Amino acid sequence: MIRRSRQLRLSATAGVAGNDTDALQTDVMRFMSIIGLCLMAVFALVQGIPVQEQGKAATVAQSFRLREVIRSQQLQLEQLQDKLRALHVVASQAEQRSVHVQAQSDSQHSELQHLRAERERLEIKLAQVEDALVQARQSLATAQEQSNQQAVRLAELEDRLQQTGQQLDKGREEIARLQRATKRAQLDRQQKRPAPVTKAAEIPATQPAPRVAPASRQQTPRPVKKAGFSLQFASNTALDRLIASGEVSLYAMTDRQAWRASLRGGEAAVVPAEKPRWFHEMATRTVPTHYLDGFDAAQGGSSEVVTWGVQLPEETRDAISTLMQGRQGGELVILANGTVSVEE
Repeated sequence: MIRRSRQLRLSATAGVAGNDTDALQTDVMRFMSIIGLCLMAVFALVQGIPVQEQGKAATVAQSFRLREVIRSQQLQLEQLQDKLRALHVVASQAEQRSVHVQAQSDSQHSELQHLRAERERLEIKLAQVEDALVQARQSLATAQEQSNQQAVRLAELEDRLQQTGQQLDKGREEIARLQRATKRAQLDRQQKRPAPVTKAAEIPATQPAPRVAPASRQQTPRPVKKAGFSLQFASNTALDRLIASGEVSLYAMTDRQAWRASLRGGEAAVVPAEKPRWFHEMATRTVPTHYLDGFDAAQGGSSEVVTWGVQLPEETRDAISTLMQGRQGGELVILANGTVSVEE
């Protein structure tokens, strides 16, 4: 009796649907081959059984042998049926895996198409952004060039404005000097008016009129320049900036009253105030015209002697004290940044 055994090997992991189908077909073909071999063996055994002569009873040994063969074939048939059922299960699992893999493939294909479309959209958007960036750089370069040109023009205008301001300050100072000279001349004329002359008594014609000696002219002494220090600022702009920031206080003072100068809306204003306990005196010729005009408007054009003075920060006072040491006099000039220099 010929016996053939075959072990069924199942795939341990799920593969691609096509490979599983091919493996299933191969297993089916092998199964059919095994069945054919089994049938051939059965036929060979059947043919090998001696034909019982008619009228003779089969021996006990032949009957036992035949039963053994049948039992063995039944066992092989059951094993083959088990293998066939296992192959059906494998085929069913392979088909399910094939459907699942096909669904995954379709999903991946759809996702891949979506990613490709998104990539194309992003590439188009990137190209647009790059074009906009190039245009923005060109516009920035043009704006930078225009800004540089405007900066040069602005610097030129500032130089011209500074020169014009200096000329304007000089003109204001000259006008203020002329106004003060005019006021002083008027005061001098008022003080030098001659006393009223009484009418002389009539003298008889026979007697000669006595000669009257001419009155001696009063000689006005020239002012003597006193040794000392005078205080002034480098420019009107410097004084205005320091007054506006509150670092410097400017006062105009007479014997009876004092006024404090300030800037309101860019214009000078002089208001009554208490006399300061200490101050540094300024020469009237160094006071800007707009403060002189504000003082004239505030005190109504009085002819009283006016003293101008400023209160300075502690650092500036210390610098002035240092510069005054070892000197008899000079002009103290305060710059816009608060530093002090002396001109002898």
